Amino acid sequence: MKNAALTLTTLLALTISTSANPEGEGSLKQARDLFERVDRDGDARISALEAGRNGIPSKEFVAYDVDRDRKLSESEFTLFYRQLIIKAGKNVDEDLDAEVARITAARRAKKDQDAERTDQAREKALADAKRAEAVRQAQAAEDLARAEKVREEQQRLAQAREEAARAAEAKEAKEGPDGGAPIPVDPPATDGKTDAERAEAARVEKAAADAARAEQARQDAARVEKARKDALLAEQASQDAARIEKARIEKAQVDAARAAAARQAELAQAAARAEEARKGGQPKTPRATPEQRAAGYVRRLVDGGRMTEDQAKDFHAVLTAAGPAADPMALRAALVAAKKRISSFVVSGSLTSDEGRELASALDARAKAALPVEDPGPGAREETSPPTTGSDAKQSGDAGPSTNRRGTDGAQQGQDKGGQGTGSRRATDKQDAGTRRPARTGGLGGESGR
Repeated sequence: MKNAALTLTTLLALTISTSANPEGEGSLKQARDLFERVDRDGDARISALEAGRNGIPSKEFVAYDVDRDRKLSESEFTLFYRQLIIKAGKNVDEDLDAEVARITAARRAKKDQDAERTDQAREKALADAKRAEAVRQAQAAEDLARAEKVREEQQRLAQAREEAARAAEAKEAKEGPDGGAPIPVDPPATDGKTDAERAEAARVEKAAADAARAEQARQDAARVEKARKDALLAEQASQDAARIEKARIEKAQVDAARAAAARQAELAQAAARAEEARKGGQPKTPRATPEQRAAGYVRRLVDGGRMTEDQAKDFHAVLTAAGPAADPMALRAALVAAKKRISSFVVSGSLTSDEGRELASALDARAKAALPVEDPGPGAREETSPPTTGSDAKQSGDAGPSTNRRGTDGAQQGQDKGGQGTGSRRATDKQDAGTRRPARTGGLGGESGR
C-alpha cells in the first residue's frame, strides 16, 4: 500500500479495477490488516469517526454494529469485509469463510442462550405468581374458617346467656320475689368482672386478632397480585422489545440490500465506462473538477455526521453560484461561514490539510467567478492594459507558471526597444493582478516585453 491512510473504499476500488484477485485479497489476513489500519487509536474497536474517515457508509456501520455499542469489533468488521468482497465479485478465501462461520455460530449460540435464559426467567416469574396465589387462597380459607369459628362461639355464648336468663326468670316466678330461699349470688371475682363479662372481653379480643390477621392476609394477597401483574407487564415489554428489534433488523437489512444494489449498479457503470474508455483509447476514469471534488468532500462530511444539512447550505450556495450573483452580500457571508467551518474540520481531523486547502480554493474560485468585479478607481483605470491579442494569449499559455520577476524583466526589455507604451503598461497592470493569478501575470508581462 502506498499510504497507510488510504480509505477502505479506495482499497476496494483498487481491487475492483483489476481483473484478477491481488495477492491476499479476500483472505482473513487481509481483513485483519485492514482492521488494524482503520483502527487508528488502537483500541481494538472502530469508532464512527474512524469509519467515516475511511469511507465506511453510516448505514453499513449501523447494520453490522450488532451489540449496539456504536463501534465495530474485529468480528463485526470481518463480516462487513467479507460482504464487500462478495459484492465486488471477488473470491473469498477458505480461512475467511471459516472465520465468518465461527463468528456466526458463536452469535447463534449466544442468541439461543439468551432466549433460554429469558424463557427460564419468565417461567420462574409465573411459578412464583402461582405459589403466591396458592398461599393467598390458603390464607383466605384459614381466615374464613377462623371467622366461622368465632361466629359459632358468639352464638353459643349468646344462647348460654339466654338460657341463664330464662332459668332465672323461671325460678323467680316459682319462688316469688319475697319468699323462698334466697337466690344464691356468685361470689365476686378478683377482677370485679363476672364470667359473662370476661367471656365477652375474650371474644372481643379474639375477634380483633382475627380481624388483624384477615387484614394482613388481604395485604399479602394484594402484594401477590401486584407481583403477578408486574411479571405480565415485564413479559409484554420483553415481547415488544423483541418485535421492535426484529423490525429494526429487517429495516437495516432492507437498507443494506438497497445500498448493495446501488453500489453494484455504480460498479457496473464504472466497469462499462472503463471498458468503453479502453476500447476508445481514452483514460479509464475522467479526472474530477475541483468543484466536483469539493462537493464530494462536503457530501462525505454530511454522510459521516460531521456536518448537518443546514451547515452544508453555505458550501452549496458558493459551489453552485453562477455569476453574476443575485445577492453578492449573501454569497460573501456564505463564503466566510464555509471557510470558518473548513478550519474547524481540519483541526478536528475530519478533513486533511490538503483536502481543506483544495476545498477552500474551490470556494474562492467559484465565488470569484460569481461576484462582481469591484471598481479599481480613476487612477487605476488609466493604467488599464489593452486587450490581449491572439498571439499574446498563445504565448501566455506556452509560458506556463512564470513569475512576476520575468514580467518585470519583459517590461524593461520593451522599454529598451522602444515599446514603452504597450510593454510597460501591460507588465505593470499584470503585476498588480499577480497576487490573484500569478501564473498568467508573469507570462503575459514577459511575452509582451519581448
